[in-house]
Amino acid sequence: MSTCSSRSKTLAASAVVLASSLASSFARSLAGSLIFATAAHATGTVQVDFVEPAKYADAGHGTRDIERTTQALGDYLKSLGKKLPDGQVLSVAVTDIDLAGELRPTRNGNEVRVVRGRADWPSMKMRWTLTQDGRSIKSAEDKLADMNYTNSTVALRSSEPFIFERHMIDRWFSEQVTGTAAAR
Repeated sequence: MSTCSSRSKTLAASAVVLASSLASSFARSLAGSLIFATAAHATGTVQVDFVEPAKYADAGHGTRDIERTTQALGDYLKSLGKKLPDGQVLSVAVTDIDLAGELRPTRNGNEVRVVRGRADWPSMKMRWTLTQDGRSIKSAEDKLADMNYTNSTVALRSSEPFIFERHMIDRWFSEQVTGTAAAR
């Protein structure tokens, strides 16, 4: 009985050592994977400031419309941070917005935005700086405009709000900020 008991104790001890070794190996592997995943998914950030939005050419009528416009376009600009490398910060100061189309009154007293493709294209003015670890990489003052906005198949297939403006921002971002427009 003592041989059997001794053998059981040896097997149990071996199992504990093996389990400990496997757990340690698994923990190292998991930690390495998490570090790699974090590095692979690390992104830059975008900071947005809307300068005197009440004076914009056309960001909507009234405070509520202007807030809705600046919130939506600000959120969209911030979402572009995922396309920047880790450590890069894009700071944008929007100084003017002119949304696509024109607001027209309806019979019930509301307004509807009518897009005709004439001289009602979307445009934005902004100052921006791209930094890496606190050092300026690029900086400019740009006027974005998309006079051909009604011919965009991407924009015309979507019913999302501010799709013409978002398409214009995407083009600016890839051409001016990341320099990836030719690769698209």
